[in-house]
Amino acid sequence: MEEVSTLLERVSGPDAEQWLRDVAQDDLVAGLVLTQWRIKHGRTTEARVSLLIDAEARNPLAWMELAQLLQKTGEADEAGMIMHRMAEAGDPWMMTELAAGLDQSGYLDDARKWWRRSALAGAVSAMLHLVGDLERDGEPCEAEMWLRRATEARANDGLGPSRNSSDPITGKTKQANFCAAA
Repeated sequence: MEEVSTLLERVSGPDAEQWLRDVAQDDLVAGLVLTQWRIKHGRTTEARVSLLIDAEARNPLAWMELAQLLQKTGEADEAGMIMHRMAEAGDPWMMTELAAGLDQSGYLDDARKWWRRSALAGAVSAMLHLVGDLERDGEPCEAEMWLRRATEARANDGLGPSRNSSDPITGKTKQANFCAAA
């Protein structure tokens, strides 16, 4: 399916909303496009209601969209409660978002807790954030551990080299470990 933003731009005219409603019944992404269309046309109350219905039907994307809508409409406390609930339920993306928000608000200890939980759940961006924090805090061995995990996670996704790469000439496995003696 086309990117949501591209589809949203193409949908216009008097029949646009009905077309989106018809498509949204069978397609999660189209449902989110309908919500974005409503927001774009100043119908945030309808967007909020449809997101809440979708979210209650256990659609995690709807919860994320609802939290973002609440933030945009100045309801940061409600958005924060949703984010916290999703993070507590184990959503790595929401853990990362919550950590970033806490970081920006100056709640560094709470933010660090969520960065760690997100990293443990496999979020590479959280792992890399922890690397920076730990290096800045003078904890290079733990920083290296998170960097290794991030590298391995990317290698498993085909996004980067493995931490245990083979030498192309000798075929021997190379694995640097600067903190092993520490």
